[in-house]
Amino acid sequence: MLAKISPKSLFLIDSLGALSSIISGLILAQFESFLGVSADIFYTLAAIAVFYCIFSSCCFLQIIENQQLGLKIIAVANFSYCGLSVIVAVYSHQNISIWGIFYFIIEILIIASLATVEWKKAQII
Repeated sequence: MLAKISPKSLFLIDSLGALSSIISGLILAQFESFLGVSADIFYTLAAIAVFYCIFSSCCFLQIIENQQLGLKIIAVANFSYCGLSVIVAVYSHQNISIWGIFYFIIEILIIASLATVEWKKAQII
């Protein structure tokens, strides 16, 4: 499966995913009481996703030419984002609702899966 996925495709998927995180972070901030997570946290996560989106877009457009290094950087960044999401969920444990927990679990599963594919692809190119 990894052989069929190009680094360029992974960078596109990553940049669109980061864009999705930006948009959802801005929207979810409006549901602070429902999710039990501070709007500031969603804004911070969205701001981080802006940088990921820019980096992945630059790699996709081949402004950054070393695809192997680019994949490793974005994979580590994505794993770090997952770690930060866990910290946020634990930090918010007194207020976070089941919907907030559900959101973070789904987000972490998706991002960690993509980061794993990115890391593995970087090892074989």
